[in-house]
Amino acid sequence: MLRVSSIICLLSCLPGWSTAAEPPSGLAQSPFASQPHITAPTGISVSPQGVVFVSCDVNGVTNTKRNAGKVVRCEDTDGDGQADKFSDFVAGIDSPRGSCYVGETLYLMQPPLLVAYQDLDSDGIAEEKTTLVTNLGPDLQSGGVIHGANGIRMGIDGWLYLAIGDQGCYEATGTDGSQVTLHGGGVLRVRPDGSQLSLLVTGTRNIYDIAVDPYLNLFARDNTNDGGGWGTRLHHLTELADFGYPSRYKNFAPEAMPPLADYGPGAGTGMLYLHEPGFPEGIGDALYSGDLNTGLWMHRRKPYEATWQVQQQRFMPSPNNIGLDADGYSRVYCASRLGGGFGFSNEPFGHVDQIQPEDKTAAADFPDINGASDGELLAYLASASQVARINAMREMVTRGSKPAFTKGLVAMAEDAEYPWYARVAAVMTRKQLDGAKSHAVLKNLYRDAELREFVVRALGDVAGEI
Repeated sequence: MLRVSSIICLLSCLPGWSTAAEPPSGLAQSPFASQPHITAPTGISVSPQGVVFVSCDVNGVTNTKRNAGKVVRCEDTDGDGQADKFSDFVAGIDSPRGSCYVGETLYLMQPPLLVAYQDLDSDGIAEEKTTLVTNLGPDLQSGGVIHGANGIRMGIDGWLYLAIGDQGCYEATGTDGSQVTLHGGGVLRVRPDGSQLSLLVTGTRNIYDIAVDPYLNLFARDNTNDGGGWGTRLHHLTELADFGYPSRYKNFAPEAMPPLADYGPGAGTGMLYLHEPGFPEGIGDALYSGDLNTGLWMHRRKPYEATWQVQQQRFMPSPNNIGLDADGYSRVYCASRLGGGFGFSNEPFGHVDQIQPEDKTAAADFPDINGASDGELLAYLASASQVARINAMREMVTRGSKPAFTKGLVAMAEDAEYPWYARVAAVMTRKQLDGAKSHAVLKNLYRDAELREFVVRALGDVAGEI
């Protein structure tokens, strides 16, 4: 795989800084869902319309009771900001963890599996189940799922990026027979149909979630190793890099990719790149992370060589955070394990809060992606909302290659009047639609300095299509 961003050019830990500043103003936080409807949350994802899917697992990381997990669907039907309709979207499963909801599909990390669920009759319960990846680490009967297959995100390139803890995986297998073995923690990627499973990053400890920005930069907040010298690290997950855990960071540090920052003790959990139009300036285009020990953080970035310096700032209160996600209406949802620990739970605990701008006038209405015309989909791909762009991309890929898309995407990529994120989305969607057949057209875009990196990435994204 040819990747411009794979060049490892940093040989020492980057300078970073933290601040205990007050949470930003202009935001409102309110309870969205709590026990007894949800309990022992382990992950969260949100539909574009604001339906929240909460993974619940009373086993925690210590028990091995079979079929003790579920995913609860939480919906606010009356618009008062609190969920009032609940259903077990998926019930009686083992070890549900992080999930990603795109294109009316819930992609769920369910170690040792990655599974896609769909609710075909809109009754709040998933009827369709498709296993995409098997052997994603140890199963429940091996002694509890801890540091296993954790979080999942989709990028504008259509890949699902999988956060894997340092239990690793042996011969994880996609639907096309592609296989990956990962010793320790890292990142895998796979197509939404379970094909082309591949290894992206090694040498992390127990990253629990992944953030993907509009330009396909990946980030994660890693867990400390409890006094062994590896702190709670914020990673810029540069493809094909080794981040040094468990031994290289101590013994061969120049050979490992350093973190953006080391925050000392903690337990990194949620991760989100928020790119939504409704938030006050400086908030709606930023990186966010959660920590089970220290709460919810915002990370402001400054360009620094091939990456960034980062400033960590306290965001909204979310004690015992276990995950966060955003919908298409400029609302963020954060899940908390407040009231519970790591082990087996007899009593319900945990909750989900909603965070949104106090001034809602800038938040766009989410469009009808499925009912959109081909021309409307092209417009949605240029939306100021990353949620809209991702879902428009998936709908276009589902409909398949057609002249309206192939010509329209090239025109968008060529037009410097479009925002950079829209032009990048056009390049990456064009590649998904036509594979190697898109290369001749994409090569013509190489002369554009703003697009060059993404053209190279698209051309070399799949080894068999170079």
